[in-house]
Amino acid sequence: MGQHLLESKLVTFNSSTTTLENIRCDISIDDITTWSGIKIKTKDSAILALLDLKDIDIRIQTYGEKSKINDYTFINDAFIDSFEQVINHPDTYYDFKVIPKNIYTHTESYPKETETPRSIRFFINDAPLIAPFTHFQSTEDGSISHSKGEVFSVCIDAKNIATMDVKFTSHITNKSINLEKYQIIEIQTLVSEYDVEKIKSELFNKIDSLCDVISLAHGEKVICTNWLYQSPEKRIFFHRKNYKEQPNISTDSNKRVIEKRMTKDFLQRTFDNYISSPYYDSLRLAINSLTIDRIFEEQQYLSLFQAYESLVLNFKKQQCLEHIINAEEFSKLRKKIEKQINKDDIPDKEARSRMKAKLAELNRPSLEDITKLLLEETETSNKDLWSLFKDGKGISLSELRNIIIHGEILPPHCLVDLHIATQHLKIHLSRLVCTLLKWEIKNTNISEESLQRRCNLTDQSFYVPHRNSLSTAYEKI
Repeated sequence: MGQHLLESKLVTFNSSTTTLENIRCDISIDDITTWSGIKIKTKDSAILALLDLKDIDIRIQTYGEKSKINDYTFINDAFIDSFEQVINHPDTYYDFKVIPKNIYTHTESYPKETETPRSIRFFINDAPLIAPFTHFQSTEDGSISHSKGEVFSVCIDAKNIATMDVKFTSHITNKSINLEKYQIIEIQTLVSEYDVEKIKSELFNKIDSLCDVISLAHGEKVICTNWLYQSPEKRIFFHRKNYKEQPNISTDSNKRVIEKRMTKDFLQRTFDNYISSPYYDSLRLAINSLTIDRIFEEQQYLSLFQAYESLVLNFKKQQCLEHIINAEEFSKLRKKIEKQINKDDIPDKEARSRMKAKLAELNRPSLEDITKLLLEETETSNKDLWSLFKDGKGISLSELRNIIIHGEILPPHCLVDLHIATQHLKIHLSRLVCTLLKWEIKNTNISEESLQRRCNLTDQSFYVPHRNSLSTAYEKI
């Protein structure tokens, strides 16, 4: 886009301890569309009061050519980086970068008498499963028209319906017209006026939750990094700078868990179950682990296992299964055991103390026991997959997790084996997530039947040699 300059603007800086008003500044932005790369330059030495402060709010205000319009930009929860004092005789100025958490631009005018609906557009990366089919055709007058297929929508609460649509911008270059597509989740309402805080408190989490469900369907991350609110009175464009933009998902992606024909039903059913689930936080962690790729295979593996374990432990709390026997019974048993750990048999006092401290673990059910109960409760079958726990047929996925988490380095020739184990663990987790969201596994691409049709990942003739390879490597570690 090229650098954008805002020259000689009055800027207000505010933190919990310091407020600086009407500081004359020059501001440069590397990319004004995303407000990336913000640098501020000023001659006012008062700016030194901001050094080492965090969570600084910055307001930049400009007035449009028409006095009826106010334009201003808010930079929220920022900190100052790369601060420099530059002396260029006879002037001294201060130059620094601003690293924000959120940014929004606000344009306000006098209210208009209109019934134009207020709309909020949440911009997302390309997600083919929710994009309506679009057909373009030229008309006799040389313009271009288009028609769309079904546009999916989800009721996110009692007042709002979120519509998933595609929009286009056109650019004319060298006598040709180029169309650029972008995807949105849009909410239209005539009910009330929104401001930033109201959108953040009432809609952010629901839109993020909808993006989670869309991500699960694709097997890849879908995220909202910007949103636009428009009404007859004002226009707010919000940049979520603490959210990393995700790549567009290809229409040819083979990671999708749900097929297009199932997507509409999947979205509404799983969204409702997701936001009301007692497993909500653990499910969000699981979906993130399933849809965000890590650089290193070990990181990916541990992320998936952590998410699986979080769901299991959540189930344990929900079902009050945190102890094998009640506290009163175990207290009596513990005292009997502690009497057997005496100085006659174990002279070292510190050793006796450490052993007694471990006794509490005797009354905690194992991860394997709770997992079996959860899978029975949800009727989840994984008999076609690499076993999570010991089954006498080689290293289990939980044993592999213990090796990695304790810092053991697998031999380089085992990296492909680890990748296969990671894919099996991902299926274990995906099935559990879908089941907890009350979506039948048979209606996914990760069912036993679907996997057998689509690939050989779950064929024992394929994955058992990789399991054996890791088992052999494990014996040598």
